[in-house]
Amino acid sequence: MDKLYFALQPDIDASDEILEIARTISFEYDLAEPYKPEWLHLSLYGVHHFSLDLVDRAIAVGDRIWAPPVEVTLERIKLYNGDPKSLVLEATANEPLRQLFNKLAGGKAEVPSQFSPHITMLKDNQAPTQAPLARPIRWTAEEFVLIHSNSSLFEVVASWRLRG
Repeated sequence: MDKLYFALQPDIDASDEILEIARTISFEYDLAEPYKPEWLHLSLYGVHHFSLDLVDRAIAVGDRIWAPPVEVTLERIKLYNGDPKSLVLEATANEPLRQLFNKLAGGKAEVPSQFSPHITMLKDNQAPTQAPLARPIRWTAEEFVLIHSNSSLFEVVASWRLRG
């Protein structure tokens, strides 16, 4: 299924840390390969299923966003349901992330109480439900992106600087 969503991408140092954790867990538990570095992202707001009309409308929304850079802190490893299940790094749902979510939703949607920004590292039904994280992973997101993806495609359609 083709999806369209807004996201933050980790910087190179955070990506390296995330991939090292993913590779270690993948090796230790004999799991699927971790995501490619360019596929790592923290999903913020799902636009809907992909269509060219939605791409144009989503780009118009992105063009109107004015927000400062956002501090991201990945704090814990968890397993999310699905088929296959997703091994993720959960981020602190801080106020700047909530505000950016709200702006991307056009101010129409309440930030859900279960808002759980995260980065998927790999998908495998045999992944552990939790794993220790030696220390938080932090970076400052200085842009947000619009992504089109499906099981074999990951494409950044547009990007915008966070400034303010």
